[in-house]
Amino acid sequence: GVGSLRVELEDVAGQPLAGYALGDCDPVNGNWLRHVVSWNGSSDLPALAGQPIRMKVEMRSTKLYAFQFAP
Repeated sequence: GVGSLRVELEDVAGQPLAGYALGDCDPVNGNWLRHVVSWNGSSDLPALAGQPIRMKVEMRSTKLYAFQFAP
């Protein structure tokens, strides 16, 4: 089957950031070399710039080789 991936962004204590929980993440399905992750249709992260965050990745039948935060 096709694999899927979702990402949650959390504060340093491990609590989901509002709007960036697993349930807010638009699932990434299929095989991608490059794909932009989004939450409720938005991939903008300007409110998080300059602060430490944690990233939780939920994967099913897939592999993650790399990730990047880019402007």
